Amino acid sequence: GGRFQRRQIDADTPPAQEEAPSELKPEQSAALFVNESEQKLDPAAQSNVESTGEPNSRQWITRRVSGDGIESIEGACHGEFLPGQKQISLHIPFSPPFAETPELNCEVVGGEAARLKTGAIYPYGARIDVVRSSNLNEPAETQVGFYFSAPAQSQSEAA
Repeated sequence: GGRFQRRQIDADTPPAQEEAPSELKPEQSAALFVNESEQKLDPAAQSNVESTGEPNSRQWITRRVSGDGIESIEGACHGEFLPGQKQISLHIPFSPPFAETPELNCEVVGGEAARLKTGAIYPYGARIDVVRSSNLNEPAETQVGFYFSAPAQSQSEAA
C-alpha cells in the first residue's frame, strides 16, 4: 500500500465535502508564560505592548538585542475561552532559541480579567496558563502581553 488510498466513487452520489481546517480551539491554542509571582510589565514594555499591536491583531512578537547584550522578545497573544472553560494555555515559540532559559514578565492587557501562571519555560519556547474565575458560562476573550529576556549568549560561552 502506498500513501494514498483508493476510494470507489458512486456516480449518483455527490462527493463528500471535507471540512476546511478551522482555527485552533482554546484547548489547543498557542500560549505564553507567566511568573506565578504575577510580575507586571515595566511601564515602557506595557506602553509598547498596548501600542505596537494593531487593533485586530491576534498575536504580535518583536525580538531585539540591546547594546548591553540582553536579548528580548516582547509581544501579545490573544486567547479565547469557550462557555464553561476555566483555563486556556498560550504557547510562544522562540526561533532561534535563546542561549539560556529566559526570564518572563507578563500580564493581562485586554479583555477578560484572568490570573496568569507559568506553565513551562525553556530556551525554545514557553507556555502561559490563563485562568478565569468569573463569567464561566459565557465565552470570553483575553489579551496577554509578555516580555522575555536573557543574555544574548550563555555565561558558559562568554568565558
